Amino acid sequence: MKIIVSSPFMYLLRVIQFIQITLKNILMDTILVPTDFSENAKGGIRFAINIAAYTDTRLLFIYVAPIVYKTDPNMSYEHFGINKDEQSLSLKNFVEACYQEMGVKPKSYDCTVISGLRADLALLRFCTKSTDITHISISTRGASGLSRRLGTNTGNLVTKSCIPVFVVPTNYRPTPLKSVLYASDLQDYKREIQEVLTFVEPFKANLDVLHLTSTPEDISTAPYTKSTAYPVDFHITKKDILQPFITQLLKEVERLKPSVLVLFTRQNRSFLEKLFPSILAEELAFHPKVPMLIFSKIKETAGEPIS
Repeated sequence: MKIIVSSPFMYLLRVIQFIQITLKNILMDTILVPTDFSENAKGGIRFAINIAAYTDTRLLFIYVAPIVYKTDPNMSYEHFGINKDEQSLSLKNFVEACYQEMGVKPKSYDCTVISGLRADLALLRFCTKSTDITHISISTRGASGLSRRLGTNTGNLVTKSCIPVFVVPTNYRPTPLKSVLYASDLQDYKREIQEVLTFVEPFKANLDVLHLTSTPEDISTAPYTKSTAYPVDFHITKKDILQPFITQLLKEVERLKPSVLVLFTRQNRSFLEKLFPSILAEELAFHPKVPMLIFSKIKETAGEPIS
């Protein structure tokens, strides 16, 4: 027997499906993935796609089109508008090509084009208006081939964004996320470890905590271990006063070989700027050995001690 579905029923069904999709997008974590259509920018894209392949995460690819102004005697400035339809199509084709190169079937993603004088500021403004964005994934170099250009955007996002930022090497190739190294000063461990675990737990990855100190014998890991049910391996390492902090950190990264390195930064003063000499800090920020996940510290003061 043939069942004829009435038009009002079909309309109601479509409305329900639309609401379900909308709610799913709202509830899903969203990673914002900036790109400038260059090969160098693909590291951040590959990493985000790899994360989304293992989790229920939506990706939002974004291109910041530059604004160009000219002086006119009859008006202060005139904006040379961009063709957003053409830029959106270029972005969509670029993203689809990245999926094809990786041999990954796309899950949930969208593309958008915005404009701005500076990419970093435009992205930060966009994030303040988009409450569903939980992370940003960005490569360290752009189309110019100069790490400073996109690297500056990356640095500004790291120091000014309240949203955690993935800083990804340009040559990143997808690998299973098996281990995470959290470099901690232990000053606000109880709060920070919970943020780290929101990233670690979906992957069931091994979690290592690294603390460099001049007096490792004074540090007891027992209180920190008991603060979470998730298994954590602590590495309390003596700090060599004759070596820069960054050198020791990179040695530990090389020794432990984590899939991701996690750091926290204070927004009013970069964690990197505070601990490392400026040139070495730039080396870490612009040429990371592994993908880094950088959270912002909520406040300048230390958290409650764990005892």
